[in-house]
Amino acid sequence: MDSNERCWINEAGMQDETLFFQYLTSLYWAITTMITVGYGDIIPMTTNERIYTMLAMSVASGVFSYTLNSIGNLVSRYNSLASQYREKMNYVNIFMLKQQVPNELRMKIRRYLEYVWESKKVIKIDEREVMAMLNENLREKITVYLNGRILQKMVFLESFGLDILSELTFYF
Repeated sequence: MDSNERCWINEAGMQDETLFFQYLTSLYWAITTMITVGYGDIIPMTTNERIYTMLAMSVASGVFSYTLNSIGNLVSRYNSLASQYREKMNYVNIFMLKQQVPNELRMKIRRYLEYVWESKKVIKIDEREVMAMLNENLREKITVYLNGRILQKMVFLESFGLDILSELTFYF
């Protein structure tokens, strides 16, 4: 680079600085440009530098906008699910009050529904949704497997054969 050339490095008096210092100053410029603070201590001097600066600010604005929009969508989706949960819980509470369900049973029902809500947040999909996506053959196989595990743990069913246990899995 010509030392007489008009550019931001020469204007800032950095032509004789170390490469690390020039890099650090460039990074400083990039960050202040991306967050649109732009203190004005490092400014583009040539047409090419101005074009590059405008492109960098445009890209940074686009990335920033996209990021904020994505975060907003996540929060909105979570708030929507939470409000659906609150609405359902409100209906359940009203139903239990109208039916005069005892307090102890109401608390158990609420705790169970809270557990289901929390597990659905972690798992994201429930058994019915999975079953609906499968064909009949796979649905039967997974039903036998899931319910069969439960039946195998029941001591009083040990004397029955595998055929009977397989048939019993469909009655859960």
